[in-house]
Amino acid sequence: MRFTTLSAVMLACLAGCLPLDFSTWGDQVLSFPAPQPLSGPRINEVEPNDDMAWANVILFDGQVVLGGNIAANGSLDFDVFDLGSAEAGDRVVADLAASAGSDIVLGLFNEDANLLGYVDYSRGTLAPGRIDLVLHESVETLYAVAGTRSVSQANRLYSVGVSITPNVGIPQPSPQLVVLNFIGASGVRIGRQLPVNVPPFDVATVDARLAGKTQEVIQSILQMVREDYAGLNVAFYLAGDPNIPAGDLTVIHFGTYSDRYLGLADN
Repeated sequence: MRFTTLSAVMLACLAGCLPLDFSTWGDQVLSFPAPQPLSGPRINEVEPNDDMAWANVILFDGQVVLGGNIAANGSLDFDVFDLGSAEAGDRVVADLAASAGSDIVLGLFNEDANLLGYVDYSRGTLAPGRIDLVLHESVETLYAVAGTRSVSQANRLYSVGVSITPNVGIPQPSPQLVVLNFIGASGVRIGRQLPVNVPPFDVATVDARLAGKTQEVIQSILQMVREDYAGLNVAFYLAGDPNIPAGDLTVIHFGTYSDRYLGLADN
């Protein structure tokens, strides 16, 4: 691991910013629009379709509703649909409809199994049931994949409405601002999950051999993410830095663990 020395100015800033005040950073809990009605001809899955090699090939003209059933009795069932090709600049919208309390997960993938977008009901968190994206690159095959994170003694029904609008234009890149928070925060909440208090980060809780090196690790993390995202118009700051620009930002909290938040983020 690479370490750098934290400047005296940053040390003083961090020491003077406990606990972190989110009052000027906007609401930490998001609200989402009502689910959209599904439209288009309905096509039901045909087994076997548990992987891309066995995907159901779907022919449709702009809109379609996919129907499926995640099987019960202990099997981890996946339903894979081949939606054909799509071009850069096409808008792809996928709306998931499933019963209340369902843990259905929906993902859109390209032919290389790269995840383009997903909806995850598995945590029971208030969240949008919609994927809405514009492709920045053409895809040879667009796949919709439905599954769950659990097994059940009951079948789980779902419907997915997919629409593709051609050539809406590739969005221009927009700058992103990311704040790495190592200094603690109270009442951090995602969706309807209970709030979490995040203590100041101490690297010794990760590995006792690094005791006393917290500030070096923080600087190393900051340096590495800046290198990893170089050229992508993403600016990283440490919480407490007085030079953080005003405007929308993403906050990443370091310092605690909650299994209720695994895989969750507000956006």
